[in-house]
Amino acid sequence: MSEMNTSDPQGLLQELKRRKDALDSLAGFREFMHPSGHVDFQFPHAEHHEIMAAAFERVMRGETLRLMLMLPFASAKSTLLIQFALWWLARNPYHHILRVSATQSLSERFARRCRAAIQEKEFNMLSGTTLSSDVQSVANFATTAGGGITSAGVGTSIIGLRSNLNLLDDPVASWEQAHSESQRQAQIDWYFSEMRSRLVPGAPEIIVSTRWHHDDLMGHILRSEEADTWTILRIPMECDDPATDPLGRAFGERMWPEWYTEQMVMEAKRDPERWSGSFQQTPLRTEGDFLNPDDFEIIEEAPENMGRYGALDLAMTEKQSADATVIGCAGMDADGNLIILDMQWDRCSPEKTLENLIQAHEKWKFSECLVEDSPAEKVFRDLAHKYFRMNGKIIPLMKMPTRGRDKMQRAQSFRGLAKMGTVKLLRGPWNADFIRECTEFPYGKHDDAVDVAALFGQRAAKMSTHTSVKPMKRPMRFATQLGEDGRAYTTQTLDELWEENDDVSWREKLVRI
Repeated sequence: MSEMNTSDPQGLLQELKRRKDALDSLAGFREFMHPSGHVDFQFPHAEHHEIMAAAFERVMRGETLRLMLMLPFASAKSTLLIQFALWWLARNPYHHILRVSATQSLSERFARRCRAAIQEKEFNMLSGTTLSSDVQSVANFATTAGGGITSAGVGTSIIGLRSNLNLLDDPVASWEQAHSESQRQAQIDWYFSEMRSRLVPGAPEIIVSTRWHHDDLMGHILRSEEADTWTILRIPMECDDPATDPLGRAFGERMWPEWYTEQMVMEAKRDPERWSGSFQQTPLRTEGDFLNPDDFEIIEEAPENMGRYGALDLAMTEKQSADATVIGCAGMDADGNLIILDMQWDRCSPEKTLENLIQAHEKWKFSECLVEDSPAEKVFRDLAHKYFRMNGKIIPLMKMPTRGRDKMQRAQSFRGLAKMGTVKLLRGPWNADFIRECTEFPYGKHDDAVDVAALFGQRAAKMSTHTSVKPMKRPMRFATQLGEDGRAYTTQTLDELWEENDDVSWREKLVRI
């Protein structure tokens, strides 16, 4: 280890503290290595990097034996894994690390960065070691203390090696490979028979990857008997569950906004399968108990002059840990296809739901909004009638009988339409989340959008295939609504009521719902 200046006691104490901090935390190690100019230590950690670093530190302390991290493309997860491997080696220069990526060339690309860092004076100062002159190839290099890093590609031979730490970084090479059943199985077999067998007893293993397929290596492990032995850290591009989000985000908030722009996210959502898997880390099932992804056709434009209907599944709370309120819009085209135009999720108060409902109505111009005939919706309908009167708005709320039938029974009509190929989705950022709920139903964590779809399915037989709203020659000044208590309510003011008494012709313009 390089000598320290003992003639400056204060400086000596500061240097000792700096080195202690570097060995105690990954962030401290990054700061210590920063002056080297090495590319992997030049940028501060983003919020998700800090979460990753904390998880790596628990592995270092022996608190976690098996760690699985799921993150989107280009989130600098490999950079963090390189930092961790070097930090581990600085603390344990006699340990052997096995680092694997999808291909040998990719693994060696990262290995070059590790090998270069070991030769920096900062690493030598901290670990007391440097690169061994005897073993320094890219695929296999050692420290002067006897430890080192071996890099390999998935499927290659790694016999004769013993590892104190296994790191698997993005094991999938391509979309085609991920969707080949034989290649997925070969990768799974290699992992358990080859890579894991290299670990010394009690040594930790880490998998860091983007999800590609529901039955990829990560998915296989999560469905296996050993699933409970793994610590799982999933960071989706957009928060889909505030109660469990590692970053503490609100629903729909995207990660690393300094890097991932809103435009990037919108473009990613155009492909529901890739968005759900590679960005949200929740790959769509190719076969579901309820519906499959290929049961839905995604269309670019909706038919014109199509009758439109809204539907609402209500969550009477704005808690981020609760179910979401979902507002959907759909219509029936001239060929009898149910066209779902939009789905919007929100965790908000009933008052905010009413605002969202009015906005959806103004956008899609649906003739009625379907709601379940349940006690919660009864309270909401009463609130809605008062809100509409106060704001001069009328949105017909159509009660749909649901009592006495469970969710699966209520959804059968929609399922039947989808299985016949008569359900189409207008392309939009909501497609992936909707398809995922349908393919995971009835065992998925969320099913609010399925409840909305069930209302559309229930109403489909009576849906009009064309717009039935007729333009009025004279603008309406008011509207009347019949409440559930049998009383008539109007949006008129007292002055307008007096005027109406003198102008009986306006009586013909009242709208009853």
